Amino acid sequence: MNDATRIPAAIILCGGHSFRMGTDKANIRFGVETLLGRACRIAFGVADHVIVVAANGQRLPPLPEHSIVTRDEFPDAGPLGGLLTGLRCLHGQLSAADFETACVWVTSCDTPFVGGEFICTLYEQLGKFDAICVQTDSRMNPLSAVYRAQCLVALERLFLSGERKAMSLLDTVNTKVVSPLDVSKDPGGRFLMNVNTPELLAEALDILAQSSNRYS
Repeated sequence: MNDATRIPAAIILCGGHSFRMGTDKANIRFGVETLLGRACRIAFGVADHVIVVAANGQRLPPLPEHSIVTRDEFPDAGPLGGLLTGLRCLHGQLSAADFETACVWVTSCDTPFVGGEFICTLYEQLGKFDAICVQTDSRMNPLSAVYRAQCLVALERLFLSGERKAMSLLDTVNTKVVSPLDVSKDPGGRFLMNVNTPELLAEALDILAQSSNRYS
């Protein structure tokens, strides 16, 4: 990773229902921090603006200074509504000219092993595409992706048409798809690991304890 590489913005979605986990994932302790606090810290390492999209009334843990918290404009509309909320918030934070050229890293709070090197490598490979994402087992990952902020126009059109699948935006815009090996040297591919259940959380905590330097 080029030390000078920074992405203009990051959007972190944390307002899901966490049905499979049974408790709000944003507030779960992960080592010395919460899952959401960790996601924000990592994002601030490479992004100039960090926007957290939370549910209405959701209680959040302490977050790094300058974190921007916005409440989901579309409750129960899934991550597509959260992404739309986040991009609209970013539009309000930037000048028209800066928004025109901005790119944004989009993630959820439950991928604790995402690192700055992966984010920047993905960003550097965007090229002239509208979005770039990683594909694993024939599945694209819309919440581990970089989008041009201008995708807001296509996203609003999709959302107003009634579409709610997160994958739909990647299918609509000019998307570059890469493999895990294109963007990460992590042999286990843990940078895409989602902590969605108590069992996966326990597994992730074991990985953290055994590899604290690598994933700190």
